[in-house]
Amino acid sequence: MLGRNVRAIVCIIVFALASLSTTVLTTSALPAPVVQTDRRVYQYNTKDVLLSGSGFTSGRYYVWLRKTGENQSRYTGESFESTGTGNIPYPNVRVPVDPRALATYIVSISIMIATNTETATCSFGLFGVMKAVYERREIVQIAGGGAAPGSTVRIDIRTPKDVLAHNTTTVADEKGDYVHSWYLENNAPTGSWLLSADGAGTYDAVGERWHVDLTFGVRTAWLRMSIYGQPSSTYQRTQKAAVVVTIKYPDGSPVITTKKDSKPVGVIAVDALVETLPLTLTDPLNGGWIAEFSTARNETLTKNFTFTMAVGVFDDGNGNLAPLNVLRSNTFAVVPARLSVPAQIFKRSFEIMFDLVAVNTTVKYPDGTNMVDGAVVALIGTGTGNETVVMRYSEQSRDWRLTRQLAISDIFLMGKWTVEITASDKFGNSGVGYGSFDVSPLWFTVSVLAASILVVVMVKWVSEEKALSRTIRRKSANKEVKSAS
Repeated sequence: MLGRNVRAIVCIIVFALASLSTTVLTTSALPAPVVQTDRRVYQYNTKDVLLSGSGFTSGRYYVWLRKTGENQSRYTGESFESTGTGNIPYPNVRVPVDPRALATYIVSISIMIATNTETATCSFGLFGVMKAVYERREIVQIAGGGAAPGSTVRIDIRTPKDVLAHNTTTVADEKGDYVHSWYLENNAPTGSWLLSADGAGTYDAVGERWHVDLTFGVRTAWLRMSIYGQPSSTYQRTQKAAVVVTIKYPDGSPVITTKKDSKPVGVIAVDALVETLPLTLTDPLNGGWIAEFSTARNETLTKNFTFTMAVGVFDDGNGNLAPLNVLRSNTFAVVPARLSVPAQIFKRSFEIMFDLVAVNTTVKYPDGTNMVDGAVVALIGTGTGNETVVMRYSEQSRDWRLTRQLAISDIFLMGKWTVEITASDKFGNSGVGYGSFDVSPLWFTVSVLAASILVVVMVKWVSEEKALSRTIRRKSANKEVKSAS
């Protein structure tokens, strides 16, 4: 009996071992699960990537995702049931991606929703630019992922006319990422540009080449224009009202050119266009420009003048425009001009009888131009009263003049005389100037003394002559008497 039992037990063990061996052989013969994306590197505007794969047993699987360099992966919300042949149902499994994050990504297939078991993994990269359209004078920011760490990536940029504008090579970092930047000139062709990248290896396979093409747009730049210096609240007639603006490219560099003969600045008064003005570059380092409005001597006296620039009225000469919105300065008023009326007196003292008092004035507007028509009147204060004298304009000397001869009757007006000159034109512009001088009797006194001395000398001389004559006659008479006797 015992022998039979032993043989039965041995048979059972042998059968179990045979079954286990068959199971192990069967299990080891199954291929490992494999997952892959349909491309190694995608364009930057890709919204999701397509997964395929094989070697999965029946059941539900969950898709996880992380960027290289991140410690934690996240469940994407995507899951699938493997097909009867152990494949990922194609093309039904798509992984959403963030097109703004241009980098290398690791896809993981997990048998659990709460934990990433990494049953199968693969990688892909996103390559492109940070935005779809750039303005001239911006920096094109290029970035990507999916390359083998340390491998080279060639980048080509071609114009809308398929002319190679730029090419370079860069090296992927340890995460498989790479970056490059390129500066757009202010006259770069507008339109759709081609950007290409070629790699010598992928993150999963060194030596596996890849290529990706994409396009981005270039448009004329909207220049950054702002008012830097507002006009003053009031200006006198003939003064220059001014507004200062700064103009810069999108990258912050100064605009230092403008379209030839352009006059982008309008001067508005009472909602009517008065004049259009050019902008003149005054500060090349900071993009400072000035527009100046020369007010006329008969300018309308109003309080609502403004400098205005319509949308896109300024052109840097390459088609880049400003401002983006209508630009208006603060309002300013125009007031009558205060004329400059200096009293030009060429001596500090004049002497009675012998001097001619001469006073000149050059009447000027605030802008420095001479007033050659109008009225200029001098009020001369003599100490005991005033005299009004109309001054005349001299074409030869280009100034206004008055002269007054000092007479002997002015002996009673000795001392300091004052001059108040009032100038005005027919438009209501006016000004006042002041001066003073002394009137003295010096030469008159010398003349009187000299005349007095002369009279005394003459009187004495005449008296002496008469006495001498009398003496001579007396002596002559005495001689005749003596002769007769």
